[in-house]
Amino acid sequence: MHRRPIGGHQTQYHNLMAEKRPVRGKTEGDDRNLVDTEVGEGGLDFESWVINFWHTNRKTILTSIMLALVIVVGLQLYRIISAQREASTQRAYTEATTDETLKVFADSHRGHPLSGAAFLTLADEAYGRGDYNEATGYYEEAESAIDIPALTYRARIGQGVSQIQFGLPSKGEPILTDLADNEEAPAAVRSEALFHLASLAVEAGDIEQATANLDRIEEIAPVGIWASRASSLRNTLPVQAE
Repeated sequence: MHRRPIGGHQTQYHNLMAEKRPVRGKTEGDDRNLVDTEVGEGGLDFESWVINFWHTNRKTILTSIMLALVIVVGLQLYRIISAQREASTQRAYTEATTDETLKVFADSHRGHPLSGAAFLTLADEAYGRGDYNEATGYYEEAESAIDIPALTYRARIGQGVSQIQFGLPSKGEPILTDLADNEEAPAAVRSEALFHLASLAVEAGDIEQATANLDRIEEIAPVGIWASRASSLRNTLPVQAE
């Protein structure tokens, strides 16, 4: 009976155990080394990238933030100051109750809509007391200062009528004619201009022209204050022979 050398079995046993022996420091299923390898191969992780970006661009980021804050605060201060100035301007306009204080306000607030309103009030008062030359100047100031179409037209009519009343129909009549022919102007504005032109024609004895202007008023605005005045003026005209 032949016996195999014991040394042969020991050699095979040691080889088998060497194949099965786990690697020291690494447990089965541990992927940490794999992850570390992936991070190392792909570069820095996101957190590290953010930190590096911050350190690299910190001054630029802080400057941008400060600039944005300055702009926001500046806009808020501008709005607050503008609101305070507007309230102060409105209060000053309300307190200007005489011609003298109203003129001071109008002169000191040129470019503001309330300056135009002040000039318009001064013009109406000058016209009312028969100072047509001064009224013309104030109406011109009002027209240049006001950006509200309704008031601009009103100032324009005032200029034309004041010029006529001052004895300068050659300057006032073209203004009224332009308004009467302006199809973009409100019907009331065109009708008023036509009524003044009709009245001017009556004074000049031009009944035909006066009638034509009154007819246009009835076409443009058949009802309203100017239609009523046109009817009253027509009743004063002499009957024309057919």
